[in-house]
Amino acid sequence: MEELVKVSNLKFKYPDGTALNFHGQDFTVDKGERVVILGPNGSGKSTLLSLLLGILRASEGDIEVLGVNPASDYEKVRERIGAVLQNVDLQIIAPRVWDDVSFSPRNYGYKKQDIEVLVDDVLDKLDITHLKDKVPHYLSGGERTKVGLAGALVTKPELLIMDEPFEHIDPTCRR
Repeated sequence: MEELVKVSNLKFKYPDGTALNFHGQDFTVDKGERVVILGPNGSGKSTLLSLLLGILRASEGDIEVLGVNPASDYEKVRERIGAVLQNVDLQIIAPRVWDDVSFSPRNYGYKKQDIEVLVDDVLDKLDITHLKDKVPHYLSGGERTKVGLAGALVTKPELLIMDEPFEHIDPTCRR
Protein backbone atom coordinates (compact mmCIF):
# COMPACT_ATOMS: atom_id res chain seq x y z
CA MET A 1 0.00 0.00 0.00
CA GLU A 2 1.08 3.55 -0.72
CA GLU A 3 1.25 5.63 2.45
CA LEU A 4 -0.36 9.07 2.05
CA VAL A 5 -0.28 10.31 5.65
CA LYS A 6 1.89 9.41 8.63
CA VAL A 7 1.51 10.99 12.06
CA SER A 8 3.56 10.12 15.14
CA ASN A 9 4.20 11.57 18.60
CA LEU A 10 2.33 14.74 17.71
CA LYS A 11 1.90 17.69 20.02
CA PHE A 12 0.60 21.18 19.30
CA LYS A 13 0.77 24.20 21.57
CA TYR A 14 -1.47 27.22 21.02
CA PRO A 15 -0.10 30.75 21.66
CA ASP A 16 -2.10 30.92 24.92
CA GLY A 17 -0.22 27.85 26.20
CA THR A 18 -3.04 25.33 25.70
CA ALA A 19 -1.54 22.10 24.44
CA LEU A 20 -3.01 19.22 22.50
CA ASN A 21 -1.10 16.02 22.99
CA PHE A 22 -1.70 13.32 20.37
CA HIS A 23 1.01 10.99 21.77
CA GLY A 24 -0.26 7.43 21.50
CA GLN A 25 -2.59 8.48 18.68
CA ASP A 26 -0.13 7.69 15.90
CA PHE A 27 -1.64 6.65 12.59
CA THR A 28 -1.08 6.20 8.89
CA VAL A 29 -3.46 6.58 5.98
CA ASP A 30 -2.87 4.44 2.93
CA LYS A 31 -4.09 5.13 -0.58
CA GLY A 32 -7.71 4.06 -0.97
CA GLU A 33 -8.51 4.23 2.75
CA ARG A 34 -11.24 6.36 4.26
CA VAL A 35 -10.39 7.53 7.74
CA VAL A 36 -12.75 9.25 10.14
CA ILE A 37 -11.53 11.12 13.20
CA LEU A 38 -14.09 11.28 15.97
CA GLY A 39 -14.02 13.10 19.27
CA PRO A 40 -15.84 15.64 21.39
CA ASN A 41 -15.72 19.39 20.75
CA GLY A 42 -12.34 20.81 21.63
CA SER A 43 -10.51 17.48 21.37
CA GLY A 44 -8.27 18.68 18.52
CA LYS A 45 -9.87 17.26 15.37
CA SER A 46 -9.79 20.55 13.43
CA THR A 47 -6.32 21.34 14.78
CA LEU A 48 -5.07 17.97 13.55
CA LEU A 49 -6.48 18.63 10.08
CA SER A 50 -4.85 22.09 10.07
CA LEU A 51 -1.55 20.41 10.94
CA LEU A 52 -2.01 17.96 8.04
CA LEU A 53 -2.64 20.88 5.69
CA GLY A 54 0.41 22.81 6.91
CA ILE A 55 -1.76 25.66 8.20
CA LEU A 56 -0.33 25.02 11.66
CA ARG A 57 3.12 23.68 12.65
CA ALA A 58 3.47 20.92 15.26
CA SER A 59 5.34 21.71 18.47
CA GLU A 60 6.62 18.14 18.61
CA GLY A 61 6.37 14.97 16.59
CA ASP A 62 6.35 14.08 12.95
CA ILE A 63 3.81 14.59 10.17
CA GLU A 64 4.26 13.43 6.61
CA VAL A 65 1.68 14.08 3.93
CA LEU A 66 2.48 12.59 0.52
CA GLY A 67 6.07 12.20 1.71
CA VAL A 68 6.69 15.75 2.92
CA ASN A 69 6.25 17.83 6.04
CA PRO A 70 3.24 19.99 5.14
CA ALA A 71 4.31 22.86 7.41
CA SER A 72 7.54 23.39 5.46
CA ASP A 73 6.99 21.79 2.05
CA TYR A 74 3.28 22.18 1.28
CA GLU A 75 4.05 23.79 -2.09
CA LYS A 76 5.46 20.45 -3.26
CA VAL A 77 2.16 18.62 -2.68
CA ARG A 78 -0.59 21.25 -2.68
CA GLU A 79 -1.95 20.26 -6.08
CA ARG A 80 -2.31 16.66 -4.89
CA ILE A 81 -4.45 17.56 -1.84
CA GLY A 82 -8.04 18.74 -1.70
CA ALA A 83 -9.51 20.28 1.44
CA VAL A 84 -12.90 21.34 2.73
CA LEU A 85 -12.60 23.50 5.82
CA GLN A 86 -15.04 23.45 8.73
CA ASN A 87 -16.08 27.01 7.87
CA VAL A 88 -16.34 26.70 4.10
CA ASP A 89 -16.98 30.44 3.77
CA LEU A 90 -13.29 31.01 4.54
CA GLN A 91 -12.25 29.13 1.40
CA ILE A 92 -14.80 30.59 -1.01
CA ILE A 93 -13.11 33.67 -2.40
CA ALA A 94 -14.31 34.30 -5.95
CA PRO A 95 -17.27 36.39 -7.17
CA ARG A 96 -19.00 33.49 -8.97
CA VAL A 97 -19.24 29.77 -8.27
CA TRP A 98 -17.48 28.90 -11.57
CA ASP A 99 -14.62 31.27 -10.74
CA ASP A 100 -14.24 29.79 -7.29
CA VAL A 101 -14.25 26.16 -8.41
CA SER A 102 -11.77 26.95 -11.21
CA PHE A 103 -9.42 28.88 -8.88
CA SER A 104 -6.93 26.07 -8.19
CA PRO A 105 -6.50 24.75 -11.73
CA ARG A 106 -6.17 28.33 -13.04
CA ASN A 107 -3.46 29.06 -10.47
CA TYR A 108 -1.69 25.77 -11.20
CA GLY A 109 -1.44 26.79 -14.87
CA TYR A 110 -3.86 24.30 -16.41
CA LYS A 111 -4.91 24.97 -20.00
CA LYS A 112 -8.19 26.84 -20.42
CA GLN A 113 -9.99 23.96 -22.15
CA ASP A 114 -8.83 21.51 -19.44
CA ILE A 115 -10.11 23.85 -16.73
CA GLU A 116 -13.51 24.07 -18.40
CA VAL A 117 -13.79 20.27 -18.62
CA LEU A 118 -12.68 19.74 -15.00
CA VAL A 119 -15.01 22.42 -13.60
CA ASP A 120 -18.02 21.33 -15.65
CA ASP A 121 -17.41 17.71 -14.65
CA VAL A 122 -17.23 18.37 -10.89
CA LEU A 123 -20.23 20.75 -10.95
CA ASP A 124 -22.21 18.06 -12.77
CA LYS A 125 -21.15 15.30 -10.35
CA LEU A 126 -22.24 17.40 -7.37
CA ASP A 127 -25.45 18.45 -9.16
CA ILE A 128 -24.68 22.18 -8.85
CA THR A 129 -24.20 23.15 -12.50
CA HIS A 130 -27.20 25.48 -12.16
CA LEU A 131 -25.21 27.51 -9.59
CA LYS A 132 -22.15 28.22 -11.77
CA ASP A 133 -23.00 31.90 -12.37
CA LYS A 134 -24.31 32.59 -8.85
CA VAL A 135 -22.59 34.62 -6.14
CA PRO A 136 -21.41 31.98 -3.62
CA HIS A 137 -22.09 34.02 -0.50
CA TYR A 138 -25.79 34.31 -1.40
CA LEU A 139 -26.22 30.53 -1.56
CA SER A 140 -27.65 28.34 1.19
CA GLY A 141 -25.26 26.69 3.64
CA GLY A 142 -25.55 23.35 1.87
CA GLU A 143 -24.94 24.91 -1.53
CA ARG A 144 -21.85 26.73 -0.22
CA THR A 145 -20.55 23.46 1.20
CA LYS A 146 -21.01 21.82 -2.21
CA VAL A 147 -19.11 24.69 -3.84
CA GLY A 148 -16.25 24.20 -1.36
CA LEU A 149 -16.27 20.47 -2.06
CA ALA A 150 -16.27 21.11 -5.81
CA GLY A 151 -13.22 23.35 -5.40
CA ALA A 152 -11.50 20.61 -3.40
CA LEU A 153 -12.28 17.90 -5.94
CA VAL A 154 -11.74 19.81 -9.21
CA THR A 155 -8.09 18.79 -9.65
CA LYS A 156 -8.85 15.16 -8.73
CA PRO A 157 -6.57 15.11 -5.67
CA GLU A 158 -4.90 11.99 -4.30
CA LEU A 159 -5.82 13.02 -0.76
CA LEU A 160 -9.03 14.72 0.34
CA ILE A 161 -9.14 16.24 3.84
CA MET A 162 -12.56 17.34 5.07
CA ASP A 163 -13.51 18.99 8.34
CA GLU A 164 -17.22 18.40 9.07
CA PRO A 165 -17.97 18.13 5.35
CA PHE A 166 -21.62 17.18 5.68
CA GLU A 167 -22.68 20.23 7.65
CA HIS A 168 -25.80 21.64 5.98
CA ILE A 169 -25.82 18.83 3.38
CA ASP A 170 -28.99 16.90 2.62
CA PRO A 171 -29.00 13.08 3.02
CA THR A 172 -29.13 12.44 -0.74
CA CYS A 173 -25.98 14.47 -1.37
CA ARG A 174 -24.18 12.85 1.57
CA ARG A 175 -24.41 9.52 -0.20
